Amino acid sequence: MTHESTPKASTPRWVCITILGLALISPLLHLWIHYAPPEGHVPTGLHTVDTYAYHSAMLHFQDDYYSPYATVDSPVGDRDPSLYALPHHRMYGWIGILTRPIPIPSFISLGIVQGLGLAFMLLMVWRLLRYTVPQHASTAFSLYALGGGLGGVLYLCCLVLGLTDQPSFGPNFQRFFLYELSEGARYQPYLLAARLYYTVALGLGFAALLSLIQTLQYPTPWRMLLTLLLFAACTYANFRAGPMFWAVSIIFLLMTANSTLRVGVQLALATTLGTALGAGLALRLLRLNPELTESAFRILSGQAWLVPLLSTMGLLLFLL
Repeated sequence: MTHESTPKASTPRWVCITILGLALISPLLHLWIHYAPPEGHVPTGLHTVDTYAYHSAMLHFQDDYYSPYATVDSPVGDRDPSLYALPHHRMYGWIGILTRPIPIPSFISLGIVQGLGLAFMLLMVWRLLRYTVPQHASTAFSLYALGGGLGGVLYLCCLVLGLTDQPSFGPNFQRFFLYELSEGARYQPYLLAARLYYTVALGLGFAALLSLIQTLQYPTPWRMLLTLLLFAACTYANFRAGPMFWAVSIIFLLMTANSTLRVGVQLALATTLGTALGAGLALRLLRLNPELTESAFRILSGQAWLVPLLSTMGLLLFLL
């Protein structure tokens, strides 16, 4: 990965339109759900099954850490900071404070902010691609932003043909849902739009990689500090994403032939320190709730085991 040529400063119009179109999906869906429910129904204030958690997190600073989902046998009751011990709870809480003066329903505010988060992530993807591979940036960005499998098309065809009402549809369609329509297996933008703690973290991660590459080429103390802070912010926002970006950065530094040893070592230390700082701050917050900590690490260990991660890094170094 090298900087092939001086990229254009402006962002092409089609890229802006693509980002805007994808970013508008979440706000428009929230408007549709809130103001135009099907006849005979009322809006629940939910977009996905996790919207309830985002909405309560938006209000927890204003409601003295109140959680309507705390059980009756909760040792801390229903008002305690330990009920909101994940870093993204704080992010949603500040969003709730900042959007409270706006005279619109909080559900609509959430949709708008989710759209802004997706736009930020896509813009950072474009900037990284434009700087590193300008000759292929348009193709790569199109594939990432608009690419996808046939799961959605297949579902629409089945819907038109009336097959979705058949008892066998669910089991037969499950494979397409898990691998093409569920965000768990893929990092496609349209699957992550409703999860602000992913879009923001990924946007910060792509920005961190761009800063690292620019610092390698034009090393200054301020660029070094910016790289460190971006890795820290990415890891704190989502400690699943942060270590992955750190691994990519280390592989890149090891494989970059035209970098000086001194700057490469400094950047490796900066990215490692930034990632450790973000993880340390996240862990400090997680310690408020031991049960939540155990749950978070159980999920994390199932998605990013250390040994497979290290072995994959070693294989990439051998092949590249």
